[in-house]
Amino acid sequence: MIERLALSAETQAQIYRAWERFLAQGEEPRGVPEPIAESWKASRELGVDPLMAKAPCLPDCDIPSLQQQHRRLLQVSGDILQQVHDEIAAVDTVVILSDSAGTILDMVGNPATVERARAVNISVGGLFGLGASGTNGLALAHALRTPALVVQSQHYCEMLHPWSCFSLPLASRSGHPLGILDVTAYRNIFHPHTLAMLQVLGRLLVERWDAEEARDHTVLREAFERTRRQYPGDRVVTVTRWGDVVAGLPAAPTGWRPILEGGFLGEHPGTFVAVSPLSDSEAVTHQAWPVRRGDDLVGWVLVAPDRRRAGHPAPSSATPPTADRITSVDDLWGESPVFRAVLELARRAATSDSPVLLLGETGTGKELVARAIHAESGRAGPFVAVNCGAIPPDLLGSELFGYEEGAFSGARRGGKKGYFEQAEGGTLFLDEIAELPADLQVYLLRALEDGRIRRLGGTRDIPVHVRVIAATNQDLEQATARGAFREDLFYRLNVVTLRLPPLRDRGPAEVRLLGARFLEASNARHHKRVELTPQAWELLVGYSWPGNVRALRNVIERVVTLSEPAACLSPPDLVALCPDLAHALAQAEAGDGGAGRSPTLSAAPAESGGRRRRGGPTFHDSFEDLLAELGGNVSAVARRLGVSRSTIYRRLKHMRN
Repeated sequence: MIERLALSAETQAQIYRAWERFLAQGEEPRGVPEPIAESWKASRELGVDPLMAKAPCLPDCDIPSLQQQHRRLLQVSGDILQQVHDEIAAVDTVVILSDSAGTILDMVGNPATVERARAVNISVGGLFGLGASGTNGLALAHALRTPALVVQSQHYCEMLHPWSCFSLPLASRSGHPLGILDVTAYRNIFHPHTLAMLQVLGRLLVERWDAEEARDHTVLREAFERTRRQYPGDRVVTVTRWGDVVAGLPAAPTGWRPILEGGFLGEHPGTFVAVSPLSDSEAVTHQAWPVRRGDDLVGWVLVAPDRRRAGHPAPSSATPPTADRITSVDDLWGESPVFRAVLELARRAATSDSPVLLLGETGTGKELVARAIHAESGRAGPFVAVNCGAIPPDLLGSELFGYEEGAFSGARRGGKKGYFEQAEGGTLFLDEIAELPADLQVYLLRALEDGRIRRLGGTRDIPVHVRVIAATNQDLEQATARGAFREDLFYRLNVVTLRLPPLRDRGPAEVRLLGARFLEASNARHHKRVELTPQAWELLVGYSWPGNVRALRNVIERVVTLSEPAACLSPPDLVALCPDLAHALAQAEAGDGGAGRSPTLSAAPAESGGRRRRGGPTFHDSFEDLLAELGGNVSAVARRLGVSRSTIYRRLKHMRN
């Protein structure tokens, strides 16, 4: 097809007559290339109107969502469409990028031709799949997975007869369809150079995509390694958004197709019950977390109990990072760019012996980061944590530096090692360093400068090989300025400074990610299946979290502890269990004004706190309405409510009983 770039006037007339007879009498197309003839037949079977005035088109309000869905393709296409058009240098030509099904994503051309094309909806949002607009280049390229040339009257719809198009399907190195690159001309004939140049630039676009996909795979492999350490004994796999396995199992994309097509894997963390290559032909509960690189969803990491292990299968170990489980910086939870940047600095700091100063609000995880730095450093000695604000000032000196026998009344026989000596060869973490009394600041400075300490009541210096990490939620610079903290000690501690971002600065997606993991962990500990409605998640996302990650974890633990085993909690339920969230709920309701609110926002679950609410609709009522509205489609109901299908089945069982 590619070699036949022009049709004589006689051939065009012959094809047009064949088209008329095919439509009017159903006559078999003669003198028409076989792919075109077969496509005409398929168009007729699909009910396409050959005399439509213009192609179908998405509503304007849906176009931003379409372009967001294909943001990666639009990004890598960059200036390629304009390069194609500049190379063609033809006035009556437009260059098109569509998705793999023929929906136009972007288009360039001179204004007059673009306006002429828009008259028949050859424009962004235009639908040129076979079932929408009949035979055309985009539809043929999609159907045949090969370059397709459709010239004037070969189109099925008469509105396209003035146009000719050459469409090049694009596929990634892994074989997945990306989209279609197309040149469409008005009453013009293509030069062979045009088609060759289009193929060259199409390969450039695919190379850019493959480079981005390689970076995605790196992120997915890193997610696999982190998750495998967090879930020892369970089966872990990372898959791309196409369903290709990146790590954890031999490549078996078809095994994940039902999972993808069933809508189990979404934009937010969750659980689902299904048979997968992880579950050995047995339906089990999987945990799933989306993996992102920047703003792009690149795949998922999934965890399921390993049924093949000998003995009793262990429960899913959805345990948050704790002191005894941190083996590296990667064990810390968080995917936001601002938090990952801090962790990258922490990883670099771990390779040196310099003091580290951790700054951040209460609850941002300073001790966990300190433990991760220690673990990453490979130090053989222990990690010793000291809260300088929790020890009485008159005892803190002896606790830090130790004492000799007889140093004071009641001193232990033989004396006692202080925290510095206990941390020999390891890391000493001094939390709330701003609370260190002024007289002890001198001794700490000496320990940092000389690597030596002297016990209380002692006469000899003791060498110590200890890495010091200090932390505070106060402004040490201000404390130094007002004389509450020694300036020389501040500068000695301030060699490597990490500022841990508050949860509110880590973004809504981070609150969802951490909240979902804490929820999964708490459910596992309490043997429950508590879930939150989408509106409840929005309430948590909208809260300012002055207590940061620690507060989020405590709220999740509280609601799971106090809820029924299979509760599905709405915003009022959260407020009833955690009154601190009342202000956030009031703000959400004030912003909504009460109009257009989803029934589940103001309605409580039928089971919450062991009772049904009086007055107003219940979750049971709104659930029945939604089920009826969606024709009993359980998957659709689950997607609308933002819960797993297993939750819907449990509700149905409860209603029937």
